[in-house]
Amino acid sequence: MNVPFNMNYSFSDSLREVPESKEDFQKGIQFLNSEIDKLNGLDKISALSKLGAYQRIAGLIEDSLATLKMVRQLLSQNNDKRLSFITELRIAQSIQFKGDFEEAAKIYSGLKNRSSRDSELSDFLDF
Repeated sequence: MNVPFNMNYSFSDSLREVPESKEDFQKGIQFLNSEIDKLNGLDKISALSKLGAYQRIAGLIEDSLATLKMVRQLLSQNNDKRLSFITELRIAQSIQFKGDFEEAAKIYSGLKNRSSRDSELSDFLDF
């Protein structure tokens, strides 16, 4: 789903994403929230995963985790390995931004193991 707002970001000195336009970013998040129910299946799940990432970038860590955990649950009924991997990576990033580095490290380690064992995920080894 294309978001008709500036959802671009750069990286700060602390390597955190910083929206180019905080106002547009907030509008983009609101747009996704209002449009997601019009989607179905993997399109909806993918848009929700993207929403969770945008929420994290906007500093809405608890919202991000809630959205991404919902995506995780939806993916348990689907067999999309790549989207599942991406969502777990996004969850780890949100947990890291929350300050729970130990839990994030466990998830990152599990993702590294998955990507090294599964050829469909091997291009994620450099995450």
